[in-house]
Amino acid sequence: FYFIRTKIDNDIRAESHKRNFDERMLLENIREDCKANLLKVGIPKIFLVSSFNLEKYDFQKLISTLEDELPENKKFALIQSLPVYSLEALIKKKTYYKKLIWLNAFAAGVGAIAPIPGLSLVCDYGIIKTFFQQVFVGFGLSNQALKALSERVNKPLEQLKAAKTSRFKDGSTEDIVIDMLSKPMIAIAKTLGTILALLPGGALPAGGTAIAS
Repeated sequence: FYFIRTKIDNDIRAESHKRNFDERMLLENIREDCKANLLKVGIPKIFLVSSFNLEKYDFQKLISTLEDELPENKKFALIQSLPVYSLEALIKKKTYYKKLIWLNAFAAGVGAIAPIPGLSLVCDYGIIKTFFQQVFVGFGLSNQALKALSERVNKPLEQLKAAKTSRFKDGSTEDIVIDMLSKPMIAIAKTLGTILALLPGGALPAGGTAIAS
C-alpha cells in the first residue's frame, strides 16, 4: 500500500519562520517519521503532497508510481481523472486520448458493418458526442472543474471561462456534432459506406470506410 501525507505545505509554512529553516531537511524528517511509525505494517511507499501545489513535492512521483503499477484500464482512468496541473500532465492526457481516437474509430467501423441504412450515422453521432464530452471533462474544462481550479489558483471563475475560445468551450453539443458529420468529405464517406454494406461482401469495406472517415 501507499502512505500519502497530505497538507505538507502547512508544515512548511509553520516551520519557515524558524532560524536555519531548511525545507529539504524538513521534508526528509517528516518522511523518516512516517517510516518509523509505519514499521509495524511494513515499509510502504511514502508520498508527501499538497493539493494546493500539485506540481511540487511528491505528487508527480505518486502519479508516476501508479502509472507503473496499475493495470492498463485503471491507468487510463487515473490519467483521465487528473487535474491539469502541469505541462507534463497535459501531455499525458493528450497521449492517452490519442489512443482512444483509434478505439472510437474502430467502434464506428463495427457499427458500419451492419447493412441497415442510417445505423452507421446514429452510431457515429453517439460515439463522437460521447468522446468529445469525455475529452472536455478530462481536460478540466467543465464548470465544476473550473470552479475547483479557480479556488486553487485564486483567480475569478469568469476569467478562466473567458480563456476558452474553442467551439467546444461549452462541451460536446448537438450542433457541433451534427456540423462535423455534415462536412462534405464525411457525408460522402458515410454514403459510400452505406452502399457498400448493402452489397454482397461489402460489410468489411464499409467498416474500413467508417474508420477512415
